[in-house]
Amino acid sequence: MLCNIMGEMADFYNEQVEEMEFERGNYHMGLMSDVEAYEKGIIDELGYEANAWTGHAPKPKVCRCCGEMDLHWAITPKGKWFLVDRTNKMHECKKNPFKKDFKPNTKKS
Repeated sequence: MLCNIMGEMADFYNEQVEEMEFERGNYHMGLMSDVEAYEKGIIDELGYEANAWTGHAPKPKVCRCCGEMDLHWAITPKGKWFLVDRTNKMHECKKNPFKKDFKPNTKKS
């Protein structure tokens, strides 16, 4: 009896995960509004998506050009990605990546 109940619970949670991943895919393909994604728990109130596997927010990023820390990725409604700081202000790199002698910092920390 107990094994049967546990099997049913495992099936229930597998279905829940599959449904959430399906909904997450719809959000990524643009088939769901931010409001609907927020209501379904896909994104938080700031529009950030929790990591699907750990339930934690993504780790902060570091600008590979100037080394500024504690950044994260954000996306515009048109689908362009850019780095922002904690206040959601777009990161304006102090080093010009279009300079001929520019070499990005590619060292892993």
